[in-house]
Amino acid sequence: MAGIPVATLRVWERRYEVVGPARAASGQRLYSPLDVERLVLIKQLVDMGHAIGTVARESLEALRALAAVRGVEAPPSAARAATLSLVVVGRSLARRLAEGNGQRAMAWAGAHVAATFGDLPQALSVLSGRTASGRAGALPPAADVLLVQLASLQPDATEQVLELADGWPAGSQVPRLAVVYGFAAEPVLQRLRDAGVALFRAPLAAHDLHALLAPLGHSSGAPAAAPLLRSPAPPRRFDDEALAQFAAASSTVACECPRHVAELVMQLSAFEAYSTDCTSRSPADAQLHAYLAEVAGSARALFEQALERIAVAEGLDVPHARSAIS
Repeated sequence: MAGIPVATLRVWERRYEVVGPARAASGQRLYSPLDVERLVLIKQLVDMGHAIGTVARESLEALRALAAVRGVEAPPSAARAATLSLVVVGRSLARRLAEGNGQRAMAWAGAHVAATFGDLPQALSVLSGRTASGRAGALPPAADVLLVQLASLQPDATEQVLELADGWPAGSQVPRLAVVYGFAAEPVLQRLRDAGVALFRAPLAAHDLHALLAPLGHSSGAPAAAPLLRSPAPPRRFDDEALAQFAAASSTVACECPRHVAELVMQLSAFEAYSTDCTSRSPADAQLHAYLAEVAGSARALFEQALERIAVAEGLDVPHARSAIS
């Protein structure tokens, strides 16, 4: 949650007394929300060039003031109101979020569970209107995260997860979709990755939860994650060879629009593929890359339509359509 390696944290505690966490009967360190806030501020200041020895023993108020001077966004206080809304599918997962490290991570991110469903069929039933909206378990008017737990992630369950997200009520924000799974085949996981779904192996750890929630709120200083589009971009219609031939064709358009549009389609296709294959360091990274791939694909599809219109207007042969796309 603080972004500090365990070995570094132990050195800072032993040598500089940055925090003095309480101890459980088992000897495990118990960090309070204020401890975490202090560590986050110290980590940010050290990353900006401050020596650990100069900030380690400063009061929390002094650290906040120093962070404000340096333009660092302070993490939320322990009393920050819950602003992020979660819909959870899986009662055991809901219980995990309500206790221990899960509860602390939720409090740190300012999140709360707005609705809980026992399984996917129940959630889909509510979404389709078969459950009265006024009864317990109904979907909230708005949600930031849809978190689904599945012990076994099979193809049919994968499609149900995507159906649940795609069928979200019109006029409301589509929530960030995340799945906590026990076992799954790689093609199934890739299907969800391609749809921009954040994936976590069960059991859900506190740092996983923080990585999912932090970009949506203000605890990390990062901008809110961009929502994924409701439907994926259509596959490519033209391959690069056909586009290159079209770009080289003669034209009566003085500004060479056919060439420019064909090159734009190739560039957008390349960036779409790059975003899909780009290495992700976290679930937030994966969501951003999925979003960029979808935006590039949607723009590419629009320019493919424009290219076809240009070809008709200029009497040029439309590029041969691709039979398939990888």
